[in-house]
Order: sequence, then structure tokens, then C-alpha cells
Amino acid sequence: MQEAAKQIARGTPVDAALTSAKTQLTKAGFSKIDYFDLRHSDNLQPAKTLVPNCRIFAAIWLGTTRLIDNYAL
Repeated sequence: MQEAAKQIARGTPVDAALTSAKTQLTKAGFSKIDYFDLRHSDNLQPAKTLVPNCRIFAAIWLGTTRLIDNYAL
């Protein structure tokens, strides 16, 4: 999540940064990604560009454990 946030903050398009992060998670052994999205914190609508009050929200599986987290940009 932090690497995706850094990429987005540096100007990488949101879709490209999120796709890269998902690829890295899969390579690291996470079996399923329910979501890994950049969203507006106030209304949870998808964000296509970095604007104030955005967060990356994620739900991913490692074996039988579902991990849920979010990260502010």
C-alpha cells in the first residue's frame, strides 16, 4: 500500500500504480484480492486522480486469512 501511495504521489497514474501493486501482491503469495482501490475518504467514491482526503483501501487473502487495511495519501 505504501509503495502504491508513493507511486501515485510521484505522478504515476492511479490505475497503473494499483495494477502494479496487485501484481506484486499476487507474486508475494496473496491468493485473492477482493479490492485494492483509491477512494475519497469522505464518500468512498473511487478516485481516478490524487486529490485531498484520498485513501487506499484493500482486502486481500493470505491463505484462509482475509486482511483488511487502508492507507491515507
